[in-house]
Amino acid sequence: MTKTILMATTAILLGAGAAAAQTPPPAPHTAQAEAGQQGVLVFNPDFFADQRPTTALDMVNRVPGFNVSDGDGSRGFEGSVGNILINGSRPASKNDTGSSVLGRTLAANVERIELVRGGAPGIDMQGFSVVVNVITRSQSSQQTIVTGNAVLFEGGQDVYGGSIQFTAKDGDRTWGFTLSDGLSMSDSNGVGPVIRRDGSGAIIRDEDFFNDQSGGGQSARVNYASPLLGGKIDITARYGVNDFANLNLQTSPTTRRESRYEEDGSSGELGLVYTRPLSSRFNLETRFIHEFSDFTGVSTNRTRLSGVDSPEQRFESDGNASETILRGLVRFEQTPKLTWEFGGEVAYNMLETEQAFSIGGTPVPLPSASVKVEETRGELFGKSTWRLRDDLTIEGGLRLEASTITQSGDADQEKSFFFPKPRLLATWTPMPNNQLRLRFEREVGQLDFGDFAASADLEDENVFGGNIDLEPEQRWISELIYERR
Repeated sequence: MTKTILMATTAILLGAGAAAAQTPPPAPHTAQAEAGQQGVLVFNPDFFADQRPTTALDMVNRVPGFNVSDGDGSRGFEGSVGNILINGSRPASKNDTGSSVLGRTLAANVERIELVRGGAPGIDMQGFSVVVNVITRSQSSQQTIVTGNAVLFEGGQDVYGGSIQFTAKDGDRTWGFTLSDGLSMSDSNGVGPVIRRDGSGAIIRDEDFFNDQSGGGQSARVNYASPLLGGKIDITARYGVNDFANLNLQTSPTTRRESRYEEDGSSGELGLVYTRPLSSRFNLETRFIHEFSDFTGVSTNRTRLSGVDSPEQRFESDGNASETILRGLVRFEQTPKLTWEFGGEVAYNMLETEQAFSIGGTPVPLPSASVKVEETRGELFGKSTWRLRDDLTIEGGLRLEASTITQSGDADQEKSFFFPKPRLLATWTPMPNNQLRLRFEREVGQLDFGDFAASADLEDENVFGGNIDLEPEQRWISELIYERR
């Protein structure tokens, strides 16, 4: 329905790097080379020179055989992280994704990129068969990235956005901030026909269609990382507000169907990671994540047929949600070829919502209109990475999860679950440039708490009651990959 979509993005990067590097520059090397162990490919900056990358994300997007995944943002930390590591660790927050961090890291600050295929000692694969580990230079520098973007529609509403990012680095200490004005858009904006036929093919509805969606949000994020008490602390915090509006209009000489939806809300998060070596072979990692959000939405539907107005349908919702995660683990490097990891995670998720539906101003009772859903979850886990031979690596692990979901409000109910979640990942490199990877794992999905409450799709004149009997999705995953380079 959109005839023309024009996207323009402009980025201005200003960098001031100090000459006093904390580590010497790497010696000249080939563009791509095997690291000291099988299954790890090293890509040095000169591999990407012809593409002239601006940020570390530009470099990662050009790593052969790798696709960026930022995770699904659900079910604690273990089940939601992506396949990007920075200096051996994942970002402090689930929402400050690996691609976001790399997007504000200049390419000039990248020392090398390691493509880990099938696992390696000290690398937490988190269920992925392939991850990248971006190693940054330890040097003093400052950088500012200013970005502007626009989406211009023919027949729809133009939208604009931008951001400014500042990052400073002094040895092992980094700090920075990001201010952004985001946009929300849809390529369905515009005009077109709506034609409906019956079973015989006869036209029963022929109307003009108009759709306009717009929205966006403003947010601020701060980041800080520094050595602390013999270890390192990494902190990130964000707060933002957002809004969205949608209009669907269908008209004919005798008909007018108007559906509107408006929503606004706010959200924020705090993430902390503390890592510390306990000895030459033991390392400690502790994480704390807290996220929160609130929202208000109104949906209306008005219909006029042959000059007669139908009563207005109106659906309102107001709610808030939060997630809190505390996670700790200890890594033990028994030998250079054998690494163990043990730890635990506790989490609390909550959604509270109030909803109302009316027709012509008259309230209509809804099932599960007032709902509070809470989940408490605990997990113990252990895993090991063992390089049996130079060409064979096995990673095995087991997670034991216990959780309780409590629903209160219009319906009171409590359910408890227990899920053992084994994982096996084997990597065999029988000859150079050839690798075979096998993964077998049990995964448990995160429930969408909004499905416990009532909802509406007034464009199609549908109102849905909540489902109080939902259970987490469970699946067994088997994956076999052959790679030849």
